[in-house]
Amino acid sequence: MLSVFNGAVIFMGIPTETNWQSNADSLVFKNTAFINGAYVTPSSGDFFRIINPYKPTGGRAVLNCRQPEIDLAARLAQSAFNTGMIERLGSNKPKQILYDLADRINKDAPTFALYDSLEVGKPISFALMEVQIAVDILRFCAEAGDKLYGRTSTTIPGAFAFELLEPRGVVAAIIPWNFPTIQCAAKIGAAIATGNACILKPSELALSSALKMAEMSVASGWPAEALSVVTGDGETGRLLAGNPAVDMISFTGSTKTGAAVMATAARSGLKKVVLECGGKSPTIVMDDAKHLDLEVIAQTIVQEVMWNQGQVCTAKTRLFVHAGIFDELMDKIVAACRAWTPGDPLDPETNFGPLVSAGQRRIVEAYIESGRNAGAEQLYGNDVVLPDSGEFVAPTVFSTRDSSISIAREEIFGPVLTAQPFTTSDEAITLANDSDYGLSATLWTTDFATANIWVKAIKAGMVRVNGSNNLAEEPLFSLAAEPYKQSGFGTDGGLSGLENMMIRKSAFFSFG
Repeated sequence: MLSVFNGAVIFMGIPTETNWQSNADSLVFKNTAFINGAYVTPSSGDFFRIINPYKPTGGRAVLNCRQPEIDLAARLAQSAFNTGMIERLGSNKPKQILYDLADRINKDAPTFALYDSLEVGKPISFALMEVQIAVDILRFCAEAGDKLYGRTSTTIPGAFAFELLEPRGVVAAIIPWNFPTIQCAAKIGAAIATGNACILKPSELALSSALKMAEMSVASGWPAEALSVVTGDGETGRLLAGNPAVDMISFTGSTKTGAAVMATAARSGLKKVVLECGGKSPTIVMDDAKHLDLEVIAQTIVQEVMWNQGQVCTAKTRLFVHAGIFDELMDKIVAACRAWTPGDPLDPETNFGPLVSAGQRRIVEAYIESGRNAGAEQLYGNDVVLPDSGEFVAPTVFSTRDSSISIAREEIFGPVLTAQPFTTSDEAITLANDSDYGLSATLWTTDFATANIWVKAIKAGMVRVNGSNNLAEEPLFSLAAEPYKQSGFGTDGGLSGLENMMIRKSAFFSFG
């Protein structure tokens, strides 16, 4: 049983802290690619290091895949698709494979949680919750795959016209490090459900969940040739995106890298591209929200910024509060921040771990310093005691009246909230939409008419009204949410996300 409330994750029956550390010490890591059902050592001799951000010393070396490994994976995937290997599985087998894969992951949830915790610093209780979300995504894909329908059209007598959906072929899936198991499930689940071959390129900071899930997918019955994992850095991603055998690229990551992927896709055959990129999402609290529970609102606002140490593309790091309740709500937000205590990620009581790397820590620290230099008032974070070891940054809250400063406009990808008062609804809408991004937004109000206007007015792919405080119960994948602006285009979620991996073809029959 698992729940989230007040920033604390409760998972009944998980191992003790001592057992987690013991399990971590005995965990086996694979440091090679996974191609054609086997672990393959890249020939490049060029390697990167994966370092535990809580104990940032040494690390382990992993070889970069380069052209030989990319070409091999692409040839196998293309052959599996073109020769009918996938098609011959029939319409029901992918569903069986996905259900079996979900069951395998569910039974081995502690291993996936440990991989994510040790590689990116994720608190172990949160990591377990995210494994369950990944399982739910796979089960959704299992049921959704046979519910993608074409259309028919009226024609002249004796004729018949219809649309049908066909898989695209070889999908290159490039994923980030912040939610490794969830991202793997989303890409692999969608590819299997729609009958596509897939080459997965995980982040060089977090790859063990991808390797484990691919191995389990093959064990569940998916053709070995039709799913590979290539390890490597940005150059590996560039080679994969540009490979001529790849028909589609599904990318989740930064806006800068997404633009580079798009350019590569254009130069290498105008491949289909789906991008989910950066965000700087707003929360808006209207004056009538004072009739709700402001303490719950404060806890939820803080949770949406501090979860995963703020390393979430949809994190609501811009806060706009009606001036009439601004001071009261900010006091409650500062109080709610105290529940987020930096600590050992393998302690089940920890809800706030280190950032993913020293480089990311330095970026976030520079933004915090820039906020101070720009005159923003730091309400929380200065006096937080951090552990002696690890890439920690304190939960941080700023107040400002200047929405042009960098901490109020740029994606920080860290636990930094910037709050600003407003006086009118029009001003709030303008502030919320004054961004280069458009991933997500949250509105707090008691007025349905206001909420309805706002849902249409906010330029974001996902708008939540009076947000939930239970992350484990949200429909994270069953609905589509297409980004606006520089946050990307296309979607992984819902039936529309699966349709993105398919081509619509029109057919015309005439027997006149």
